[in-house]
Amino acid sequence: MALWRNKDSILTFTEPGAVYPTSIAPGSVLSDDISPMIRQLAGMGLMEPFDSVRSFIKEHPNARIAMIRTYALGDVLMLWAVINCVRRQYPFLNLTLLTDQSYVSVFEGSGMRVMAYRGIPEGYDLIFMMDSLLEKDHDGGDLSKIHRVNIYLRALGWER
Repeated sequence: MALWRNKDSILTFTEPGAVYPTSIAPGSVLSDDISPMIRQLAGMGLMEPFDSVRSFIKEHPNARIAMIRTYALGDVLMLWAVINCVRRQYPFLNLTLLTDQSYVSVFEGSGMRVMAYRGIPEGYDLIFMMDSLLEKDHDGGDLSKIHRVNIYLRALGWER
């Protein structure tokens, strides 16, 4: 698995056999095991290699980071725990959780910036789309042997 970051502009493509197109916002970080299209976009020079959140933070300490999980409240709560872990190590970070409007009130008083997800986010240096990431653990592959929190950490390039 390699991580790639969209460099400059919104990238839109339709997966073979898909009905709807996929759009990737500037700053989005994706794993190439999510889609073969990610490798193709990287091969065309439209995406750059991404090492980890840690290395990015060292180079960009004022970065704005969004993590998106729009459904499955239990999985959103696990992402919240991951975000808190990152915030403990880097308390100066500008982190935002974007989720479904119905979940925003769950986080009131948590001290975390939580906002309703309303399409392609703008103004972030890094964007991690966590929707459908955890569902891959049901297919019996390597992810089925990893705790869901660790799957999130892996998607951030944060493996211990």
